Amino acid sequence: MSLNNFGPNKPIHTVLFNDAVATELAFIFDEIFEGDSKKMEEMISIFKTSVKHIDKHWQVNSKPAVKPKLSTYGYRIYKFHSSAQLAKTPNEPPDFRVVFKYVEATNTIEILTVGIRVDKYNNNYLPTTHDIYERTKILSLPEEE
Repeated sequence: MSLNNFGPNKPIHTVLFNDAVATELAFIFDEIFEGDSKKMEEMISIFKTSVKHIDKHWQVNSKPAVKPKLSTYGYRIYKFHSSAQLAKTPNEPPDFRVVFKYVEATNTIEILTVGIRVDKYNNNYLPTTHDIYERTKILSLPEEE
């Protein structure tokens, strides 16, 4: 399944996926969804839609990252629900994040990673080491290589 398949709508920007995206998707499948391919397929579908939203209106549909490592290099955060059921639940905040940045010089959207947000209240009963912001701390950013 290609993440670059935008269907009949061509992307506005060149969309590049960092190698960490594949690594994190495998982690999500194994550790978050515990091998549940149905949940993973739904999340991948919503992730693809999220990438399309980022491509169309990245400035409107996201916020600047506030975590030091990410904010230093101009990364932004896009939030999404991992399932349609969660999206329909009243007052349920999005549980997943896409970390990306727009590079004006090349008109490129660079997707750094995707992952689950494990908040301090740990409402989803996952260890905080699974949190996307904790995982980006150990991620080698392209700007640092």
